[in-house]
Amino acid sequence: HVALAQLPEFTEGLCQPQDSTAQRAMLLAAPSPGEFDLDLCAGAGTKATHAAELMGNAGLVIACDPDIDRLARLDANAARLGTTIVKKTTPADLDTEIARAGRLPDLIVLDVPCTNTGALARRPEARYRASHKSLLALAAVQREILNNALRLAGPATRMLYSTCSIEREENEDQMEWFIGQHEGWRISEQKLTLPDDRRDGGFAALLRQT
Repeated sequence: HVALAQLPEFTEGLCQPQDSTAQRAMLLAAPSPGEFDLDLCAGAGTKATHAAELMGNAGLVIACDPDIDRLARLDANAARLGTTIVKKTTPADLDTEIARAGRLPDLIVLDVPCTNTGALARRPEARYRASHKSLLALAAVQREILNNALRLAGPATRMLYSTCSIEREENEDQMEWFIGQHEGWRISEQKLTLPDDRRDGGFAALLRQT
């Protein structure tokens, strides 16, 4: 076995490892060159750099996360991949960065915190955190993130909501709640993927305005 970080394909920036279910989420959003994409739950920036790649490194991607340690990994990751359009920020500085962009986002990505029940093969510790109480708590956080994203959306902004959960309460129910609460939004497409021996499970939905 060889550590992934030692493979030349990785160190030379020729690839970014990502589960196929997670890849399909960003493909559903279909970011295009010249767009302004905002990733509100960016973590280490895997989806942000994926968006930049799909955009042909043309446009702007702002990656935001409250966890400074996780976000710190984004610079090295973007540099390795040759991506120059990704900027990182924290929630405290987000409004300033959007003002500098001079426009509202074309796409807001919400890869929200979840129970990880679709990725137990990769994250076995998640099964010990899983409970009905934690599910309800995370569902409340997810709704808060969805509502916070609304204030950043313009009239043509679309939103990508994704989880690595297979629980209806975190997925389909959240989308039904959102469009029921916010007139003018509709579910353009959504897909639940169950885990198997080749991929994680997860959910992705693209929200558009009518």
